[in-house]
Amino acid sequence: IFAQPELAALAEVVAHAAGSSQQPIVPVSRDQALPLSFAQQRLWFLAQLDGGSAAYHIPAGLRLRGSLDQDALKRALDRIVARHEALRTTFVQEQDQDPLQRIA
Repeated sequence: IFAQPELAALAEVVAHAAGSSQQPIVPVSRDQALPLSFAQQRLWFLAQLDGGSAAYHIPAGLRLRGSLDQDALKRALDRIVARHEALRTTFVQEQDQDPLQRIA
């Protein structure tokens, strides 16, 4: 990007660039425990040092007014959980083994 200060020159370089030599990222099966990413390992380590910390908690409350369609609320929350894998992930550590993540 910085080697070509003008957009037209950068577009020319991109147009003539060869395809990527990187292998595509292939999704892994979620039916077994998986190793933690480097970021997850770091947070796991910090959590072990200070297990009682609420540093990564985001407390919040909402006051809803009027009637509430509880079924619609439940469906909406279920869709959010289904869409975001992080909300379905738990971390486990067996004795003398590295921690793993399980995605429900």
